[in-house]
Amino acid sequence: MMTQEDVSKLISTGKILEVPDETLDEIIKWAAYYSFGNYSNPQLFALSLVNFVQNQRHLDKIQKKNDLYSTIIIVLTSVSIILSILSFFINHKK
Repeated sequence: MMTQEDVSKLISTGKILEVPDETLDEIIKWAAYYSFGNYSNPQLFALSLVNFVQNQRHLDKIQKKNDLYSTIIIVLTSVSIILSILSFFINHKK
């Protein structure tokens, strides 16, 4: 289980942004276990930071999917335009 020192070290070194999701879950468990509904400033800060990191990772995944879909749409649109132009020229040659 995480300790106050472990969480403080992760935050102060900036490594909290790089830890796996399992470690973020451990921090949430740590804050819940030691608070019993009576959160202190370090626990609230840690929870807010964990929430931020998890949301940022989720948004990054969504952005990667959006980039992929945008690329697919651009390629399909380009192919459609090219085929339309070819069809126009082929039909007007006759």
